[in-house]
Formats: sequence, C-alpha cells, structure tokens
Amino acid sequence: MKPEIANTLKKMSFSANLTRQQFKTLADAAYFVRFDKGQIIYSNENECLGVMLLLEGELRAYLTSPSGKEVTRTASERTKYVS
Repeated sequence: MKPEIANTLKKMSFSANLTRQQFKTLADAAYFVRFDKGQIIYSNENECLGVMLLLEGELRAYLTSPSGKEVTRTASERTKYVS
C-alpha cells in the first residue's frame, strides 16, 4: 500500500465505513492520474474507468444528443465521488 494514497483515502468520509481489508484492497488498487484541462477522459466507446475521486479541479460529465448538442449530466468539484 502506497502511503500517499492511503493518507489521501483516509481523508475521504466514506473510508471510516470500510473494514481494514476493504481499505487495503481499495488502496492497493488506487492510483493518481492527472488530466489536462478540456481533456476527454472517458467516452461510451471505452471501458469503465471505475470510481474516480476528484482531488483537484473540476469534472464535467455530459452526453451528446443525436443533434450534436452537449447536455451536462453532472459537474463536480474536488473531493467528490464520481462513478
């Protein structure tokens, strides 16, 4: 378990509800990723990324209608859970 990831996860409110084994499993699978502003990080043509914990910045999830219009589904700021 990487200490930096474990320390970050401990700050998340949901971590208090995890067993030690659940916490360890999550921490062992977790990793940090940095994205550029405006970068598309997922589309329905890709595999699911799993659960993302947004630590900095903002994330906008949107759908594109058949006419090409972008419809914002959710907009999140840091320390929000996005799945």
